[in-house]
Formats: sequence, C-alpha cells, structure tokens
Amino acid sequence: MIIRSIEHKDIPEIAEIHQAHFKEEFELHDFLQKHLCAFLVEDDHGIIAATGIRPIAEIVVITNKDRTPIDRMKAFYQLFDASIFITQRHGFDQLHCFVQDPKWSKRVQKSFGFVPTKGQSLVLDI
Repeated sequence: MIIRSIEHKDIPEIAEIHQAHFKEEFELHDFLQKHLCAFLVEDDHGIIAATGIRPIAEIVVITNKDRTPIDRMKAFYQLFDASIFITQRHGFDQLHCFVQDPKWSKRVQKSFGFVPTKGQSLVLDI
C-alpha cells in the first residue's frame, strides 16, 4: 500500500467507489477544489480509501444573558449577517454552528435557516 496525492486521473475510480458505497449518505466532494489537501491509499488492486481535508467556517457566539432575549436576538441578526458576508468572501459555501442548548438550536434553525448535519458531528483535539 502507498499513500499519495489525489490526481485528476483518480476521480473516476473515486466516483465509482462513492456510487457503490456512499451515494445515499453524502454527495461526492470535488477533492481537487477547496481542500487543504487530498490524498488516497492504493495498492496493486486500486484505490482502497481517499480523503480530503476541507476547511469549514464556524460561527462562535457568546451572548450576555443579563440582556433581554429581544436585544440578544437583534444583536445576533447583525452578527449573522456580517458572518454570512465574511464566510462568502472567503469562498466558503457553508457556515457551521455547534449548539448545546436545545432551545437555541431550535431558534437558529427556525430564525436563521441552520439545519442539522448529516451524521453525528465529532471533533478531535490535536
């Protein structure tokens, strides 16, 4: 087995693997665009696995809970508008938020259009 960078010639085989095993789970990403790096592991029989490290934009908000909910929502609308602008300016097509409070989760989904991610979100501190 060897590990190497993904090349244009690898895309059809990667697409076949995705179609056969993951088409119902997620869309195939263009590993050659908007990734920090994309690489695969292969052997004499072909590609075993491929990956890409894709940066994500995450909005992190703290609010002063001593203020009224109306004031906090007004402030969040302004932060949200500015965050969308900045996120798009930097070439991202998604904005993530990680929410622990179920009430706030419902609010950002209803008011701002956030949707749950497909699959469970996991993180690795490195």
